[in-house]
Amino acid sequence: MKLRPYQSELSERVRSVRSNVLVQADTGAGKTAILADVAKREQYVVALAHRNILIRQMSSTLARHGVRHTTVCSDHTRRLCLLEHRRAVGQEMLTGTRANKVVSSVDRLLSMHRRCTLRLDRSKPWTVLVDEAHHMLDSNKWGRVQEVLPNARFVGFTATPCRADGASLARGRGGVFDELMQAEELRADSVRKLISWGYLSDFACYSVPAPADFNEDALVVGADGDYTPQSQLGAFDGAAWTFAGDAVRHYRRLADGKQAIVFCVGIGIAQITAKMFRDAGHSAAAISSQMSPAEVARVFDLFRSKAVNVICHVDMLGEGVDVPAIEALIMLRKTASLANFRQWVGRALRPEPGKARAIIIDHVGNVLTHGMPDEHIAWSLEDPPRSGKSNLVACAECAASYKGWLSRCPECGEANPLWKRRGGVAPVTDVRHLDMQLVERERVRVEKEWREASEIIVPDTLAGRGALSAAAGKLAIWFAESVAPKHGFTAVNEFLRSEADDIDWWIDRFAVADIAAGRTAKCEKEMSRWLRSR
Repeated sequence: MKLRPYQSELSERVRSVRSNVLVQADTGAGKTAILADVAKREQYVVALAHRNILIRQMSSTLARHGVRHTTVCSDHTRRLCLLEHRRAVGQEMLTGTRANKVVSSVDRLLSMHRRCTLRLDRSKPWTVLVDEAHHMLDSNKWGRVQEVLPNARFVGFTATPCRADGASLARGRGGVFDELMQAEELRADSVRKLISWGYLSDFACYSVPAPADFNEDALVVGADGDYTPQSQLGAFDGAAWTFAGDAVRHYRRLADGKQAIVFCVGIGIAQITAKMFRDAGHSAAAISSQMSPAEVARVFDLFRSKAVNVICHVDMLGEGVDVPAIEALIMLRKTASLANFRQWVGRALRPEPGKARAIIIDHVGNVLTHGMPDEHIAWSLEDPPRSGKSNLVACAECAASYKGWLSRCPECGEANPLWKRRGGVAPVTDVRHLDMQLVERERVRVEKEWREASEIIVPDTLAGRGALSAAAGKLAIWFAESVAPKHGFTAVNEFLRSEADDIDWWIDRFAVADIAAGRTAKCEKEMSRWLRSR
């Protein structure tokens, strides 16, 4: 298979270094194609996935690139891999158990190592290719692979090099990677570029309000930042039914008949939601980790053939799974994790013949929290990004999400009440004499004013590399979050630009320990002093 230019660039750069590298490429950019090309050219390769369905997908990609390999997995998964090979290339690409190129799940690899049944020469210089590598920390099960293969180097692949717990993926700070690698032409506005090139589908987002009687008190925030039910059903039963019924109604209004996946907060609720879709006349099924791999594969096959239109689940389709038939995404599960959100929406952005655009229906405010799916993110290995306040609004008429600086909803034309309230520029009526440079300048001005008044803008001087810069940036965010409720974002951002825009200012006045100790009085003292001196 011929690689795209940015895929070839990344493959060559990965093979030109011997350190541990983490490759970032957006969902749908073809990370497994890069992985397969690296596997084809390296001598000793172990490709790791964290689910059986991803082993099947990875093995199929290697087969299409002409890479003969073996699998460390169950007999059922191996048979599915052979079936995929026959479909993809017309022959079986699996070899004997002592091959130099191996596809495995991390759990299976560690289990066989513990039982001394792993048939790998541990002394060889293996290249370990890790899919969805944002899971990999030095102290977790992924990190333990370093003990199994002590002479290996690790090449990770992920769309989202950040974690919900805020842990760093950099070596020496809890992670295992030395460098974050991105294609040069995709460093800025990567999702929008991939859409313009036809590698991803365009989209429309709708932020639909939750039902009035939805009981969020029945939810608790888990360690991954996601909301989960206190019980699978129990006290949450009524709210689940209300939510599911609302999801059916808006699916019919916005994406009727399209192939859709629904993210739910629990397995029991996914089953309830699927039943309500069926009761409303839609073909729907629920999948979960409680089902056998054969049962899950059967549902996927029915979905691909469009015999099933809606799949309800918790996190079976959250990462890495390539199901091109997805036309609509329905979120009934709230997440505080930027990584989870980008992985979820990425499922719907895969292009498909006849698919004009993806429909994203958000019932829980994820889009308004994390931004649009094509929002630019400055990824960093040392300082992973976090979601902040987005500058999006939801249209009161059609529920479409759009940038707050627009005067009208781009979907239905309804006026933006916030734009009107903030005194937006009067619309230009003479289109023939429209000066696009002036329009763009005004758009930038309005968006800048919006950001100034609605989110924290840390100066670029505090966003450099190094321990001192990272500490100053962390202190600046803590300071701003402490004083903004009282003084407002506009004043805080002006303070950060004029008074506290260099590292020394922060190091001289604060310590990182102040954050843990909650010494916000020091923040208020500095802010008040600056306000008096203006």
